[in-house]
Amino acid sequence: MLERFHRTLNSMLAKVVDDRQRDWCERLPAVMAAYRASTHESTGFSPNLLMFGHENRLPIDLVFGSPDEGEERSPTYDEYVEGQKNRFQDAYQMVRRNLGAAAARRKERYDTGVKVIPLSVGQWIWYYYPRRRVGMSPKLQKWYSGPFLIVRFVDSHNLVIQRSKRSRPMVVHRDKVKPCWGATPTSWVSVGGPHERPLSPV
Repeated sequence: MLERFHRTLNSMLAKVVDDRQRDWCERLPAVMAAYRASTHESTGFSPNLLMFGHENRLPIDLVFGSPDEGEERSPTYDEYVEGQKNRFQDAYQMVRRNLGAAAARRKERYDTGVKVIPLSVGQWIWYYYPRRRVGMSPKLQKWYSGPFLIVRFVDSHNLVIQRSKRSRPMVVHRDKVKPCWGATPTSWVSVGGPHERPLSPV
């Protein structure tokens, strides 16, 4: 989340700094003020509104007047506090709904490019297990180890694998494995048991 914000901040700063990029620290307060006053795509509200319950007054509001100056003010402190509390509760409930809708859209875009690889008990696979070794370039390392044999399925996303019949079984996520199409050792698992396939469809 922080890196995503830095990406947005860098993009905004790039539009206002000078050619030598030395005055970014002087531009930062104004850029952050613009960011806090802008409506967030996921929440549907500006950070100012969610933090303070209202938008900040800018110098232009002092010249032309803010749009809400004609609204009736709360006559007492208690009514003002009650109104602020209600506004915060309504805003936070709407933010939760907007965030849920944004997460659903991101999941839909992600799932569009996902291809499910069918797996079954008794199938040999490679296991993704990245490890950095001192003195070796990561670009030339092999990130997959194995081959491993699928012993059984825990559920639709997790499976138990073994490298040999006497090795310790490991529970891994199906996203960490890929089929092995080369020469493989002899399987010791009987195919056709109750855990041959995932317990629920993927």
